[in-house]
Amino acid sequence: MSSPKPRASIKNRSPEGDEPRIPVTKIEFVPLNAQAQAGKTTAKAKYQDPENPFHSWTGVGTRPKWLRHYLNQGRQLSDFLIHEEGDR
Repeated sequence: MSSPKPRASIKNRSPEGDEPRIPVTKIEFVPLNAQAQAGKTTAKAKYQDPENPFHSWTGVGTRPKWLRHYLNQGRQLSDFLIHEEGDR
C-alpha cells in the first residue's frame, strides 16, 4: 500500500479546492504629485490652446500635436502665449 502524498497545510489552501492561496502583498499608495516631490521641477505653461484650455505647452520639448496643427494652418506661435495679469 502506498502512503498518501504530502499536501499543503489547510491554512494555505483556498476554500474552493486544492489550489494554494496567493499571498497578499503590501500595496504602497503614491501621491499624484510624487514626481514633483522626487526632484523633478514643473514648469509653468507658456502656450495654451484657445479652443481647449486643458491643452497647454511649456515651450520645452517637442511641440504638441494641437499646436503643430494650428501652425500648419498659418497661425503664429505668439497667438498661443499665455499672458499673465498685467502683461498686456
